[in-house]
Amino acid sequence: MDQELLYIELLAEIETIKQKLRKNANRSMLRLLGILGITIFVFIGLTAVIHFRINYYGMRYLQLIRSYQAIIVVGGTICIGLLGLMLAIYIRKIRNQQTIDTWLKKQIAQIVDYETIYSDEENYYLATKQARIPQIKLSKSNTICVTTSLDDEPIMMGTQKIVAGFERIQLFMITETEKELPFSFKSQMPNQSKALILFVTVGLGVFLLSFAYVKDLYARFDAPLAAEDISGNEGEQADSVGENSSVAPVKQGTAPDYQVSEQMKLEWNQQTDELYMTTDSGQNWQFVPLKPAWLRAGNYMLTGGEIPQGYWMDKSYSLAPDFSWFIFSPDETALYTLQTTDGGENWTQGLVEEHMGRLRYRKASYYTPDSGILVTSGETDMSEESISIYSTVDHGENWTRIGGTSISQPIQNSSFLSQMMGFIATREQLYYTTNGGSSFKEAIITLPEDYEKGGLDLFQSPNEIIQTGTNTLEAKFYLLKTGDIDRGKMFACLFRSTDNGETWQFAKELAKVELTD
Repeated sequence: MDQELLYIELLAEIETIKQKLRKNANRSMLRLLGILGITIFVFIGLTAVIHFRINYYGMRYLQLIRSYQAIIVVGGTICIGLLGLMLAIYIRKIRNQQTIDTWLKKQIAQIVDYETIYSDEENYYLATKQARIPQIKLSKSNTICVTTSLDDEPIMMGTQKIVAGFERIQLFMITETEKELPFSFKSQMPNQSKALILFVTVGLGVFLLSFAYVKDLYARFDAPLAAEDISGNEGEQADSVGENSSVAPVKQGTAPDYQVSEQMKLEWNQQTDELYMTTDSGQNWQFVPLKPAWLRAGNYMLTGGEIPQGYWMDKSYSLAPDFSWFIFSPDETALYTLQTTDGGENWTQGLVEEHMGRLRYRKASYYTPDSGILVTSGETDMSEESISIYSTVDHGENWTRIGGTSISQPIQNSSFLSQMMGFIATREQLYYTTNGGSSFKEAIITLPEDYEKGGLDLFQSPNEIIQTGTNTLEAKFYLLKTGDIDRGKMFACLFRSTDNGETWQFAKELAKVELTD
């Protein structure tokens, strides 16, 4: 076979070949565009759903935060890969149009190699003379006769299906009578349908497993949170606190035998690493079945730095003769409350969050004897602090997440007047909610002349916002003097709001704040 003459014969039909190549490239690009569109739709949908869950559930869904990032990486990689394939097909399309002679010469070389042609009712099968085993399958319905050689042998152009509907153009010549395909050869042909079915099956299986995993995750995390009983009685081992946590500590040392000036006092025995509490100025001490480290779980820092050992974050526990409670985490993952209504004779625990993540701020406030709010914040993988808000109506035995948000600065204090109305403060901003934390807005604080924010936190613990009348609130804010007198000194100032915390106006200066090391 004279390849030069064959090349000249094919050049005479170059427009027909170019048209076929263009149509095939366009079909491939449209398929890729469709796959890309579906991929973008699926991954945008997944990221939107998970992002909503992250914002709503905050640190509770730390696994979802990682899944969110994984989906972005995987989805982005797939989209970039598909765009790369589209670009490669487009470049190949342009190059084929510009360097059609190179493509023709490669095809002519393959015509020479694949000189054995088998066929059945639907397909042509190309095989090399040496192996005589079919290597390429071409559908007869998509095969056309481009031209004939000088020996009147038809030169055909067909399409070979690759995978997922993509095709490749192939030229071949029928140099002799087509041979019937032996039955044994069919099993040796690459079966694209089986490959496609396997691909779809694996993809569907991964999707169903992922769906089942996320559904189970939501079901577990959205389930009601039940309390468990634990005992703090001397000599008795308490039940385990948390599913995978350490066992609650058993009293090893002796209770303090001294009185204190404060009526309510939490004491840390450094020798035995035990906690004891009193609600009557030290006349009686009760062992607290918690490890001190559990109260300090996570990042135990505020603006001024890490809180020293033996000191505790404000409102992370509260002591009273008729109701005492503690916020703790035994494993840096789950968050619980421990409470007693009989001075420590009996204890119950309530699960706040099963998957809390890296905890930082924590505070509970009870606005009725039974009902309260618990606010937490913690680090996320998105350079923000995630805030979660929980509610209880049964002394902390059961907690329900009612709201949450993310802000770019660490919170330093929170104050809730009811389940719906509350405030959170960063170093210089105050935010308020009137819907239980479903959303927050920044409050407007009007500063008087000769005062500015800065130095300490604007709204420090243990200060609380109090309601003094209908729609009227009062709070103590810390401001720096900027005037000639007392420049740079810190003052506590009374501010008042008459619109439920949306705006705040200066009422009066209260006292100079003496800073201590």
